[in-house]
Amino acid sequence: GHTHNEHVFTIISIIVKAEKDGEGIIFTAADIIKFFDKEDMYDVMGELYNSEVDPKLCRLWYKMNEETVIKVKTANSISEEGRAGPCVGQGSGGGALNSQLSLDRGIEDYFRGSADEYYYGNVRCQGVIYQDDTGRSSRTVSQAQSGNTKLNAVFKDKGVEAHPDKSSYIVCGSKKYKDKVIAELKITPLKFGDFNMKHEKVIKYLGMKLHEDGIAASVQATVEERSGKIRGATFEIKNIIEDFRMAALGGLMGAWVLWERALVPSLLAGCCNWVNISQKTIDQL
Repeated sequence: GHTHNEHVFTIISIIVKAEKDGEGIIFTAADIIKFFDKEDMYDVMGELYNSEVDPKLCRLWYKMNEETVIKVKTANSISEEGRAGPCVGQGSGGGALNSQLSLDRGIEDYFRGSADEYYYGNVRCQGVIYQDDTGRSSRTVSQAQSGNTKLNAVFKDKGVEAHPDKSSYIVCGSKKYKDKVIAELKITPLKFGDFNMKHEKVIKYLGMKLHEDGIAASVQATVEERSGKIRGATFEIKNIIEDFRMAALGGLMGAWVLWERALVPSLLAGCCNWVNISQKTIDQL
């Protein structure tokens, strides 16, 4: 399957092209509430069958999840066991993969042949989805609303819901395009099911901040968010290596290993998509 970096690169490529052409896009992102826990087991089984998965493997997977027992870990203790029955539970064997398959098939069914999708030249760019995060690019408000209506129908069909507080959109492109679209959205807000989608200046999608002001601003926002966490983790490392027990083991080497293997990868995750980066961001790094 595709990596999340490829999904982000697709979105960034669309934003860059729209800006270069003097146009723009509306990027809508919908987050699913309790993605795994609400997925219907029998619906997933149907998708496995339609995908021509070996029937014996389908039956085995069903049997492994037929008598699901759950516990809830709270701040003070672990709750009593409760029988959930056949369900696609988070952390269960194949849960993420099979839930993703079911939702992907639903989107393919509902959006097949849609005339409201974005075109990158002659390439039709249907919405992207990675686990519980969905994203879609549209040129006009009507196209964005059409996509929301279809996606909401997919969610209802699969028994899941969009999170009102985590589902939002940004408007990218030329100033003329943004002014026109934002004015139109004030009159006809984007709806997703029973709630209005929020207009944000910055949204987070698959680990990267996407900013209305373009890719350089997106990279800057991403680095700023991560740098605070990295600074906090650096002080934690400092406290650890200053412990007298670490000094006996060679504290400097321990700090170097933690920095190289834990902090640097976290800071630079997805940097392959930083196709436009300002000198200010480079200095901050």
